[in-house]
Amino acid sequence: MFSRPNRTVRVLIVDDHGGYAEMLELLLSSEPDIEIVGRAHDGLEGVERALELRPDVVLMDVHMPRLDGIEATQRIRRRLRSTRVVVITSSGAATHRARAFAAGAAAFLRKDASLDELVSTIAGRRRFAGVAARMKLLEVRA
Repeated sequence: MFSRPNRTVRVLIVDDHGGYAEMLELLLSSEPDIEIVGRAHDGLEGVERALELRPDVVLMDVHMPRLDGIEATQRIRRRLRSTRVVVITSSGAATHRARAFAAGAAAFLRKDASLDELVSTIAGRRRFAGVAARMKLLEVRA
C-alpha cells in the first residue's frame, strides 16, 4: 500500500488539462493525509518534477504533449523505485490499462472515479463514504 503510518502521502499531479489538475489539487489538499507537492503539464515535465520532488505517488494522465503518460510512468519507475504511479485517464480502454501496468503503474483509474476511490487509491486506505464524499470528480473538457 501507499500509506506510511502517521505520515503524509506526498503527491505530484501530472495532467495537461489545467482545470482538472487544479480541481484535483483543491480536492486532495483538503485531505489530512495527502500533501500536493507539485504539478506538471506534460509527461516530460512530470518526469523532471518527479526526479526533483521525489513524491510518494504520481497521478499521471495518459494523453499529454511532449511525452505521453505511459512513457513518463516507465521513466519514473525506472529511476524512482519507491514512487508509485497512479494512471488517471478519461479513457478506460483496455489497451491503456495494459500498457500502464506494463510500464509500472501501481493503479489505473478513470477521471470520473469518486473522490473516495481516488483518495483510497492514493493513500492505500479504505474510507466509508457518505453522500457528500461520493461526489464524482468532473472531467474538465478543453
